[in-house]
Amino acid sequence: MVNGQATAFELPCYGVQLYLQFSAPIRSSIVTGYALRGLLGRALFRQVCIYDSARCAVCALRTGCAYPQVFKPSEITHARLPGYVIHDWRVDESGYGLRFKLILLGTSAHYLETWLEALQAMNGSIQLDRAGDGRIIDIRDLGSDQRLTRLSSRKMITPISLVSEFSTRCRIVLETPLITKHDQHEIFFPALRTRLRRLCAEYGKGDIAVDHAPWTVIDQRLISRKLQLNNRAGKIKTYTGELVVDELSEIGAKILKVGALVHAGSDANCGMGRYRVESIR
Repeated sequence: MVNGQATAFELPCYGVQLYLQFSAPIRSSIVTGYALRGLLGRALFRQVCIYDSARCAVCALRTGCAYPQVFKPSEITHARLPGYVIHDWRVDESGYGLRFKLILLGTSAHYLETWLEALQAMNGSIQLDRAGDGRIIDIRDLGSDQRLTRLSSRKMITPISLVSEFSTRCRIVLETPLITKHDQHEIFFPALRTRLRRLCAEYGKGDIAVDHAPWTVIDQRLISRKLQLNNRAGKIKTYTGELVVDELSEIGAKILKVGALVHAGSDANCGMGRYRVESIR
């Protein structure tokens, strides 16, 4: 059963693709998103904070500051997810360049200009893992695919189109490990739905009031394995693999389209739970 409210959910997504080049080769892996998160967090913190370490809970500026409002809302409330996602990083042909996408959700896009200024302030000295002397080569608006010739705010970027063109039968392929506490036959959909509902509550509107998956799983090949992640003390359970779904409904297609940008499960803002959808015709 699908509640009528399900089709009303909205989660505006904005984004930029950044192209960085370094003086040493880049080693990309499934956990590169954690290193990028560290880079973006350090840059933003240096740009907006006068303290040596975060004191957001007692700071009078916390309600308008980009650091707790977008990057690390856990500094002021544990219930709120970050308003950004590190998405789709790739090393270029030279091995010295890295392209990645920074997705901003809803009102978080208001802070894009501050974030880009923070990176610009580090230009020529950006450090990512063991690669240094990093420079910003190019920034593109994902909504319009236009190059940004100067630092941009939300008013100057275009929302990313979320119109789905998926067929009713699709293959969902996990490109980075899915981290979730859900442990049942249908692992993927509960992890995606939980994340989207929380993000809509903070950065969008409406709800995903879907009682069951808005598709039928006809083949599921998810492999469970333990993985050591940069921000965890021990190894955690993750899933990789793919599933094939049929009878994809209109709301199901919308859920998959939005989720492909914002990912599923935990640590999604660091790039975990990223997937692609392939139509099967």
